[in-house]
Amino acid sequence: MTVHGFLTPSMTFVYNQVLALESLGHSVKVVACKRINADLFPFKDVVVVEEGYGLSLIISKIINRLGVGYLLYSKTFTNGFKQIVDSFNPDLIHVHFGTQLVRVYPAVKNGNVPVITTFHGLDASKFLLNRNYVRTLKKIFESNLFWATTVAKDMRNRLIDYGVAKEDKFFTDYLGVDVDFFKPEVKETRVGRNFYYLQVSNFVEKKGHTYTIDAFARYLEKHADFESTLIFAGDGPLRLVCENQVEKLGIKDRVKFVGLVDKYGVRELMNKADCFVHHSITGKDGDKEGLPTVIMEALAMQLPVISTYHAGIPELIEHEKNGLLTEEKDIDALADMIYRIREIEPMDRRKLIIDDFNLEKNTLNIIKIFEKVICEFKKRSN
Repeated sequence: MTVHGFLTPSMTFVYNQVLALESLGHSVKVVACKRINADLFPFKDVVVVEEGYGLSLIISKIINRLGVGYLLYSKTFTNGFKQIVDSFNPDLIHVHFGTQLVRVYPAVKNGNVPVITTFHGLDASKFLLNRNYVRTLKKIFESNLFWATTVAKDMRNRLIDYGVAKEDKFFTDYLGVDVDFFKPEVKETRVGRNFYYLQVSNFVEKKGHTYTIDAFARYLEKHADFESTLIFAGDGPLRLVCENQVEKLGIKDRVKFVGLVDKYGVRELMNKADCFVHHSITGKDGDKEGLPTVIMEALAMQLPVISTYHAGIPELIEHEKNGLLTEEKDIDALADMIYRIREIEPMDRRKLIIDDFNLEKNTLNIIKIFEKVICEFKKRSN
């Protein structure tokens, strides 16, 4: 398996899958350009192949500053990756993110190992607006060596619409969560109208924090609610912007920023929460979600969810059933849903996650996809 950086705090889905594959007896070697957050994601077999600093990389870094970092190319990494593949002799190479596929392509294009890439979000939204990226992906998927999975049907359709590859090259593989870990405990009894709204995500544009804050302020103003609290967990470039927004709106006593939390912290916060909010939007640069695993975790914890008609989210949230959906950036509708979510009918939200978004089932499904790809590759190679 390969990913550029192993791993950022938001990429628990990659780590969970690696551990699950290994637990089933599969041999997994991770190759990354850099190792980060090793304390959060301990794994013994991670090989780091750093990108070199030759002229080609310097030029690529200049290009990278222009917003087309997927063109980054390093002969040092290419040669190192190829050596690892030759020595490890895998049955299959699993690449996370289309941008990493472009990076490893020179090392595997003439090989005899099938490659399957999982697209997650940015690599199947913002980057598709760049012709060079799309042209490169088209060239790659013309080969019998390459297949892909997407974490939502919406994303699969998007890649097909852009002509990246034909339908027979794609599988949809929903990511799963550990339903044994994300299981609700008995909540503390709270009196009065106290109600906890929670969002757990990076502070980046597509997570829609600023719209959630505006809608929450509007809700408080309209309903004179002095008990409800909005809790944000996570960190990122827009956190200070959001903190300043909260202060400017005069709702500092009703909004809490708790910073980065690990999975134990996420579970604890979800167990105390009454509702999960995730107002995903399309970024100005075209960046979109795939299907956020944190929403799956919230449903596994029996939380009703407020979210948007965005990317693959409607494949998970059914409006008026396990949550409420609004159009992106509709602050009035979001404020109304912050009020209405209190009255949504109780239901078993865990069942959907256990049936269709379960990590154990997801792992067995991805293994079946791997086996199909290996079989098809052998068939085409003969």
